[in-house]
Amino acid sequence: MKKHISITLLALLLGVLLACGGKDEQEEAVSEGAYLKDVDVESYVSLGEYLGLLVYVEPPSVDEWDIEYAIDDIAQNHPLMEEVYGPSEVGDTLSIDFVGTVDGVAFNGGTGSNEYTLGSYQFIADLDEGMVGMEAGEVRDIPVVFPEDYHSEELAGQPASFNVTVHSVNRSYVPDEISDDYVEQITDGQFDNYDDFSADIAENLMAEAEAEYEMAVRNETTEMAVANAEVSDVPEAFLERILSTLTESITYYAETLYGVDVDFFLMLSGMMEEDETAEEALEREAYTSAERYMVLGAIAQAEDISVSNAEVEAQIAEMAEAAGVGVAQYKASMDMDGYRDYLLTEKVIDFLVENAEIVD
Repeated sequence: MKKHISITLLALLLGVLLACGGKDEQEEAVSEGAYLKDVDVESYVSLGEYLGLLVYVEPPSVDEWDIEYAIDDIAQNHPLMEEVYGPSEVGDTLSIDFVGTVDGVAFNGGTGSNEYTLGSYQFIADLDEGMVGMEAGEVRDIPVVFPEDYHSEELAGQPASFNVTVHSVNRSYVPDEISDDYVEQITDGQFDNYDDFSADIAENLMAEAEAEYEMAVRNETTEMAVANAEVSDVPEAFLERILSTLTESITYYAETLYGVDVDFFLMLSGMMEEDETAEEALEREAYTSAERYMVLGAIAQAEDISVSNAEVEAQIAEMAEAAGVGVAQYKASMDMDGYRDYLLTEKVIDFLVENAEIVD
């Protein structure tokens, strides 16, 4: 389960921050006993070892291959263009004039000039594919048939012809060596030499590696403390709230941020097991998350860890400012008790990490 913990906690936080109703509406919808403050965690949780845990995590590192790979990835997304004097290929950009006719008569919207990339299918397929192989200076009559579902009813399903003149053919390429001039071009002048550019890439990669290391330490430490504990049961209202929040959050994350359906997102993130439905996966993850919250809540009680109103208010004020809205407006969109639970668990994880022995 440890591969799921970070995304699950992220989803829970998203559910807190992206609640769609106002606070009063949310409070009416949530059953009594749905938050840690309502649960007698000591009745459900038997804590095991959680202090002085030995946590093994690979230290952050960046090697030359990482840097070269990152630079190559940037270069692939910033190709140069060169004019070619042979047959055009898919991916080439043609400078063209074109005249479209039906039964020898030019039709409205069928005449123009364009910079056209072969294979983009911004034109109908017959025309796009008919221009492949054309050279600069060539003129070609290309027969086409408009698709039956073409947006113009007059042209839909009709045979036609396009007279195409190619003025130039340009092909993208990535240089074998990254020159200073190329660096300056792809960074819009931020860097004017390869060494500084490479050093900046290395610095950014190390920052990412350090952030991933910190997250891994937190995840591993938390997972060990949870694995050492026993949870006899999860209160129904508490589980229902976790499941509702998780479902709403994952749905938002998948459909709005990534543009994929929930099933695909769960499979891609490793949260859905083989022969499992999305609903079953979410129910399993919700139960695991509820257990984790209850264990962390029990540690909070054992160690007298709490979140003050001042801490909550400070966090909300900071987030409201970052979002560019007033504190009152930001609060109105939040599940305040859910956010307090989140802050408490984060504080407990801080405590566990501080008392763990991290072995690189």
